Amino acid sequence: PDVVQEENTDGNSQKSSIDFRDITEAYEHLLHGKHITLATREAMEATISINEEEEYRQACKTILGIPAEIVEESKQNPMFLHWLGGNTDGAQHWRSFFAAYGGLGQKLRR
Repeated sequence: PDVVQEENTDGNSQKSSIDFRDITEAYEHLLHGKHITLATREAMEATISINEEEEYRQACKTILGIPAEIVEESKQNPMFLHWLGGNTDGAQHWRSFFAAYGGLGQKLRR
């Protein structure tokens, strides 16, 4: 299960770990929120070096077998993110890839 429930002393259940979907929603809020200005987005894109982008592109092709553009597009798809939170072998493979290559953050220079 994505969330582990624990009973506290008054008998109410509370979350003892964070749900993957909660983290994803928080990330999307930070990424697409109105509090991020155009200048900040450009600064984020500028932090990705050409070498980092090339390494990421190569990893996408080698490990996942698809172009990096499709991986980046998938990160923006709510259905994909829901699937990614599941307990399948495929979802685990993708989560392992994201753990090694920058998570759900943008990895391509625009």
